[in-house]
Amino acid sequence: MDVRAALKGQYHAALAMLKQSIELCPDGLWTGGNYPVPFWRVAYHTLFFTHLYLQPDEKAFRPWEHHRDEHQFLGALPWPPYRQPKIEDPYTKAQIMAYWRLCDEIVRITAGQARLAEKSDIMGSRWGLFWDSPLTWKQGPAQNSTKSRQNSAF
Repeated sequence: MDVRAALKGQYHAALAMLKQSIELCPDGLWTGGNYPVPFWRVAYHTLFFTHLYLQPDEKAFRPWEHHRDEHQFLGALPWPPYRQPKIEDPYTKAQIMAYWRLCDEIVRITAGQARLAEKSDIMGSRWGLFWDSPLTWKQGPAQNSTKSRQNSAF
């Protein structure tokens, strides 16, 4: 079994479904609706963490050029005081689609370099990617514990 090809295919399939959801999302649901979190935030959250997890490690991650602090969280921040994120104006569908294209391209390039399979060690004795330990990127105060990470809205 070619694990790299399988992972690449699964990433592209998931991103294709997300793309279709973004394109077909009615304007009323994009910024509101009867849900606790508008769809644009769900789409951004998905792309942000896809982008992050495609990196060989956390230090290599560079946020999207249009990233806004705290917009990747769907619920309370994963560090004290665990407040709700400060959310500004919504991203447009065009902006989210630009980020989608970036993530899709990273999958193509990353899978081509065989990093998807190598970094995950899914056939080795230690399962987990770099985020199986507490994340430090753009972290708040020094309370970076497994408990605070588990409180994030993944």
